[in-house]
Amino acid sequence: MGSFNILVLTEDKYGVDFFKKLVNRLKSMHVVDKSWHIYVEWMHGKCYAKTERIINAKRRVGLGKIVVAADAEGDDKEEVAEFLSRHIPEDLKALTKYVIFNDCIEEWVCEGLGIEHRGLHPVECLDRWLRENRKRGYEKFMLPDFAGKIDIKKLQNNNKEFSIFISEISTKD
Repeated sequence: MGSFNILVLTEDKYGVDFFKKLVNRLKSMHVVDKSWHIYVEWMHGKCYAKTERIINAKRRVGLGKIVVAADAEGDDKEEVAEFLSRHIPEDLKALTKYVIFNDCIEEWVCEGLGIEHRGLHPVECLDRWLRENRKRGYEKFMLPDFAGKIDIKKLQNNNKEFSIFISEISTKD
């Protein structure tokens, strides 16, 4: 398919390594074209004044798409996306797609490991599961390690946000 450049922005500091590992895994599974360059950057939160500078620094590579991944933490997902869009340069808004988690990225970890979390906060459920099964609670720095452990097919079939993410990083449109 040829080279294509995508920038994934995550508001989660540990999400950078999580997404990098996940993208590499998806490339090795032939879900994402191996020739595509997928850059992952931390945007330091939903309202970070330097987000536009982070994006502009990547312009030189010729961005074909920007994917913004952010937590809604129970807020309206469309409002969260609208809020985030204020920091996207006007000429890149049409290239920008949003993956907004209902609560947080740990939803993918819970669902990808088969941990029930409906109606409960995913971080609490993951913490409880780890304490019961690994005798250690969840710490945010652990997030990148789960990129290699989650069931990709299960997530792709059962999680709307994960399906959107896969679609956005595996297609040019």
